[in-house]
Amino acid sequence: MKEISIDLPHVRLQALQFGEGAHTVLALHGWMDNAMSFAPIAPYLVDDDTRLIAIEFAGHGRSDHRPINSGYHFSDHMRDVMFAVEALKLEQVDIIGHSLGAIAISMLAGVYPQRFRRLVCIEGYGPPFVSDHHS
Repeated sequence: MKEISIDLPHVRLQALQFGEGAHTVLALHGWMDNAMSFAPIAPYLVDDDTRLIAIEFAGHGRSDHRPINSGYHFSDHMRDVMFAVEALKLEQVDIIGHSLGAIAISMLAGVYPQRFRRLVCIEGYGPPFVSDHHS
């Protein structure tokens, strides 16, 4: 396991990389978690050909906080994931998301299906929804 930094145009994200393989699996943690959430399963996902990169969302773990007056909505995390995919020079990627990470990536995979080969959602219930109907 090694720590890596991913410089985005607006924030620096930290990540943990498990393995050195050419095939990349990205992992996105839940709202109250960080990249270490994936340490217990990393040995089952990494082999000679595969590396796991567990990204820490802005404001989580060792990642930088966003500038003042910036948001931490799941859509802000979606943008960060796309910037990270670009920064890591990944054409297609397999991705695992837990909770908040699952919400962000399921939305992204729907919009950019060509960028995400396989998607695993753990406790991904979808984005928050507010009805216009009053009861």
